[in-house]
Amino acid sequence: MNSQQPTLKQSVATVEPIPPRLDSSTSKLVYLYLWTSESATIDELHAVLGLEKLTLYPVLNTLIAADLVTQSEDSYRCQKRLPNETRA
Repeated sequence: MNSQQPTLKQSVATVEPIPPRLDSSTSKLVYLYLWTSESATIDELHAVLGLEKLTLYPVLNTLIAADLVTQSEDSYRCQKRLPNETRA
């Protein structure tokens, strides 16, 4: 019988905490999805999150205005910052 116990490798979460200025659950959901994916189109967000496009557009515009998300052509992505940078 082996007296050594197996070691578990722990993974470190790479998702930054959700900015406290996001007050709606929908904006938090969209932000978190974009943070964990490389980028997403409005169609992908609609399919994955189950949110109507008429709901997504204003949420994305709010995230863009808050400098949390950028838009390039038809895709959206989070503004990822270095760990030592702060967010307002």
